[in-house]
Amino acid sequence: MRTRMIITCIIVLPVIVIAQETWINTYSPCYWGDPYNYSASNLRIAQDGGYVVNGSNDINNEPEPSYQAGYIFKVDSFGNFLWSISLGAFGGEAAYSSTCFIENDSAKLIVSSVQTVFGIDLEYFRISGTGDIEEIISTGDFIPQSMVKNDNIYVGGCLMPYPALYYPAIQVLNQNGTIIETQNILIDSIQYEGKVYSILTLNDSSLICVGYIEIPPSTERKAFISNIDTNGNEIWSNILIDHPSTGYSVEKNNQSILLTGYCSNNDLNGFLWLIDYDGNTNWLSYKEDWQHSAKLLNQDNFLVSGPNLYCIDESGNTIWESDFYPNGNEKNIDIDNNEFFVFSGTTSSFVTITKTDLYGQVPANDNLINEGKKDQINNFPNPFNPSTTINFSIHNDSNIDLSVFNIKGQKIKTITHNEFTKGTHSTIWSGDDDSGKSVSSGIYLYKLNVNGKTELIRKCILLK
Repeated sequence: MRTRMIITCIIVLPVIVIAQETWINTYSPCYWGDPYNYSASNLRIAQDGGYVVNGSNDINNEPEPSYQAGYIFKVDSFGNFLWSISLGAFGGEAAYSSTCFIENDSAKLIVSSVQTVFGIDLEYFRISGTGDIEEIISTGDFIPQSMVKNDNIYVGGCLMPYPALYYPAIQVLNQNGTIIETQNILIDSIQYEGKVYSILTLNDSSLICVGYIEIPPSTERKAFISNIDTNGNEIWSNILIDHPSTGYSVEKNNQSILLTGYCSNNDLNGFLWLIDYDGNTNWLSYKEDWQHSAKLLNQDNFLVSGPNLYCIDESGNTIWESDFYPNGNEKNIDIDNNEFFVFSGTTSSFVTITKTDLYGQVPANDNLINEGKKDQINNFPNPFNPSTTINFSIHNDSNIDLSVFNIKGQKIKTITHNEFTKGTHSTIWSGDDDSGKSVSSGIYLYKLNVNGKTELIRKCILLK
């Protein structure tokens, strides 16, 4: 039986902890197996000034089949690791990813976990600011791709009523992540196949969605932008029909909307598209490379991430361009109090967060790459009845707290709280709570705290 795991992992720790105006820190979420092909879906600045990144990577789990898992992690404003959670499979051939997240009004994260390859498994996780999973909520047959917060949380994505059939849609959540409603999106009053990849609020009563649709009889993707009300009703739409294309991100100023994306246009693989608030095209500029994302800068100008960072005015003129070209893709950006630019990137083995100056520059000596060691934990058998052996490895002598929680996050059993020497250790959980009473069948989480910090969380299944 395939089981899906939820793991909280140690990331690589940067060695510098003092404040720096600019820095580059490189992280590698740990898994059982060798990770490769990282992707980063989003980077956001948290309310407390820290930075949060989510995405997915492939896991080389030889001799077992490889698989893909999602992740989300948080660092402080200096780049020091705070916590990380892996969302996805452990073994098997499942393909999980974390496509989007948002911080709600209570500084908690609503995070997506998506798996559509081997059956549909679509969920939101509500995670505390300290990295604890509080609740898991099914999305139904809706695949989340992007989130924006107003009074409610609006999620752009698609409905998948049948395998490999996608319809652009939005889902409305309350601040706790509970689903209020799901609405299909019509483009020019037609229900096309496609997806919403990015969403933002245009004002208190309408939303902007961008992504792609397929216009029959062709199956080529065409980038679209649509203004809808909060019930999903179309106000206006515009479609980029000249070339195969996909809208990837969207940003606005007081009078215009900037859409970034990728396309197939001879040797040009990206585009910028500026549209007014009535849906009319102001200008369209094709670029050599995929244009990843954009953020508003100084109320008028836009900061754009392509292969590097650059700034354009509302006419599309380049104001400045950074000569810093980091490795990797998915260069998501955010602006830290109009003082620093922060963006994420990926390589085959790392996720990188870069904090630049106001012109997209960072000194080469600020680049820190550290391998680090990883603590590990697993249990066998899983599923189990009546007991399971939990094995954990630590790389330093440490104070260990190993506890079991139910799926609601309520602690039911302290398995051990003691000092352990570095190395591998084993303990048994007999499927009981702290009073010695046997617990019911279901999904349980066991959490390893090392020296007072949550390091690893995994799922086990009790079957009676």
